[in-house]
Amino acid sequence: MDIDKILHSYGKTLKDYPHMPLAIEVDSPLLTEKVIREELNFNRDDLKKNASNMLAIATSEQKYAFDKIVIAVGDIVLNIASSGIAYLLLPNGRTAHSRFKIPLNITEHSVCNIKPGSPQAMLLLKAKLIIWDEAPMVSRYCYEALDKCLGDIMRIFFKARTILPPTLDIVEEVNNHLMAIIPGGKKLYLSSDSIRMDEGNMESQLDLYGPELLNSINCSGLPPHKLIFKVGNPVMLLRNIDQSIGLCNGTRLQVRKVGNHVIECEVLTDNNVGHIVLTPRMNMVPTNETVLVRFQRRKFPIIVSFAMTINKS
Repeated sequence: MDIDKILHSYGKTLKDYPHMPLAIEVDSPLLTEKVIREELNFNRDDLKKNASNMLAIATSEQKYAFDKIVIAVGDIVLNIASSGIAYLLLPNGRTAHSRFKIPLNITEHSVCNIKPGSPQAMLLLKAKLIIWDEAPMVSRYCYEALDKCLGDIMRIFFKARTILPPTLDIVEEVNNHLMAIIPGGKKLYLSSDSIRMDEGNMESQLDLYGPELLNSINCSGLPPHKLIFKVGNPVMLLRNIDQSIGLCNGTRLQVRKVGNHVIECEVLTDNNVGHIVLTPRMNMVPTNETVLVRFQRRKFPIIVSFAMTINKS
């Protein structure tokens, strides 16, 4: 098994050598646990001491970067380098080609030899940060191969969790998880919900459908009662606001500033990429036929779209 593991780091297996006995199969969860445990096997006291010594001689810019990274990242950090000499200076370091199974003869069509669901793939899913030393020394095709690999791993991981198209509950779970990873303060927005008397609703329904019940209604095409935004997180437009500048239902945006009455966003899709737009609150009426009462929700016509972006890709 040890020999097979070493061969894997060079893109080979025992099967490539006909006269070699094959390793006994081991349950994938056990291998995954072993791979992850290796990346957590650090002497934390030594690391704290080394960090203190380095921070004592660091510049203000280096200290600022260090603090930002430490606050935003925890758990597993993968230390890699482009050359075999540099990786020896990194705790638990590996070369990029060894860690990500990047082909030595790299081309624009190359992919990493990491199978989704393998222990290496699960390690990448759990990693919060990759530190790549001497990054400019390798071809850009190496980064593109890794980017394709990470995309495949994430897409298959989320498909395996849902099997079916993502429900609102799953979308909310993914959005909340990824939102927690983004550094910075968050801002909560609540909607103002009310029954529409001009839609045939009876006055008696005012008591039956109170604010708490209306606030609890979640349906497609309508933002939820509670929305949390952070600067930098992706969002998706739910209404046609101004088609001349590309603000249509389904437009992808990125939050730049959060205010009390408007949210400033940058357009990420179509021909208006980079345009800065202001999104106001507006009255929205659900068109879902399963909603028995006609009501309106005053809200920003956008929703957080981490999960939808992953599902679309």
